Amino acid sequence: WPRVISYKNEVVRELTSGIEALCKKNGVEIIHGEAQFTSPTTVQITSPEGSRTIEATNFVIATGSVPIQLPGMEFDGEKVLNSTHALELSKRPSTLLVVGGGVIGLEIGIFLAKFGTQVTIVELLNQLLPGMDKPLVVLLNRNLKRFGITVYTKSKVAKLDKTASGVIATIETPKETFQQEFEQVLVTVGRRPMTANLGLEKAGVHTDERGYIPVNEKLQTNVPHIY
Repeated sequence: WPRVISYKNEVVRELTSGIEALCKKNGVEIIHGEAQFTSPTTVQITSPEGSRTIEATNFVIATGSVPIQLPGMEFDGEKVLNSTHALELSKRPSTLLVVGGGVIGLEIGIFLAKFGTQVTIVELLNQLLPGMDKPLVVLLNRNLKRFGITVYTKSKVAKLDKTASGVIATIETPKETFQQEFEQVLVTVGRRPMTANLGLEKAGVHTDERGYIPVNEKLQTNVPHIY
């Protein structure tokens, strides 16, 4: 397992260093820090080296997303994990509960099951990969059984109780409510945009109630020079 994680880290290092080299070759300046709009044409960048203000004619907001946390299932990086934690595990768990049957949870769940982890997936809706065509999901379910993965649909994790050795989950299915202990829990119920604390209000950029930034067909926000 440590060799797998080491290999993964090396691949990531090669990809990111390659991108950095391309940026430098093309005259792109990279600044590591936290940026906030202070006006529609300026951002302030804070880093350990200090603070500086950059003025520009155009801006691209590309801050990505973060995993959604559920009440009572807050991430601690040890027993309750998000997808980032799961890709940095120093030890493979013997048992894993995956909350959410979307793409991310299935990718990581199948990956760990192939290494011998006993994986259980709980999905609130009536099928895995909600929104996908049912014939594809039927094929998926067949393969999950082959990997020894247990799946509960139309079900939810009502409660998590941490113990010395792991987490006891209370699982509600259409047929029964039961408790089961797992070494770790992976919560993958989606991601939300990382748009808080960017000072968007000072730039005049609108967001919706979920934090998404509405754009037009050119990816312009309501402030035309901010994309």
